[in-house]
Amino acid sequence: MRCPSFHVWAFLLVALASSTLFVQAENLLKNPDFTDGKKKWKTEGSVTHTELKEGGELTPVLEMSLSTRRPTEFYQKFDLEPSKTLYVEVIAKASEDLDVAPQPGVDKFSPRGSYLFNPPQRPPNDILIEISDVSMWYYRAGELPPGGDWVKVSFTFDKLSDTDARGRDLDERTFRIIAPVGNGKIWVKSVTAELR
Repeated sequence: MRCPSFHVWAFLLVALASSTLFVQAENLLKNPDFTDGKKKWKTEGSVTHTELKEGGELTPVLEMSLSTRRPTEFYQKFDLEPSKTLYVEVIAKASEDLDVAPQPGVDKFSPRGSYLFNPPQRPPNDILIEISDVSMWYYRAGELPPGGDWVKVSFTFDKLSDTDARGRDLDERTFRIIAPVGNGKIWVKSVTAELR
């Protein structure tokens, strides 16, 4: 019996190495595409599960109806290994009648910036992603054109601390989507939080 040549072994080795490089990272959030409705998600304000028709197919979404009194939110806790880079992504769009109410004395966050606060903030942005622990709140803002297409809002946190401001160990964070005070609707069709 003849032994496989060097080239065959080299090809098999490269194929094995390549397949391990393209393994999809695990989404740390449960029910990230809302196929199970609001299961695993907690809400504040009017957040409902519905389906939008796109290209002849129905897409499950969470629908956030803005309120003129307070922000509308949905959130979930997740475990995070210390000192890891966290990639976060949200796919969302707004209704044609989206109208964000200005807040006197409160400026919008820039969509190109990341923000760190204590205590938490609720500026009048179209949509906010918040990652929090017991003492710090990290933010990224997104712009959603009224009646526009799906928008991806994403950012990366490099090496989040494994302790809070008082030195206590942290192993749990909260992922939160926040719609501002105002009128109209925001639909979210997928969310991602994964280690990179």
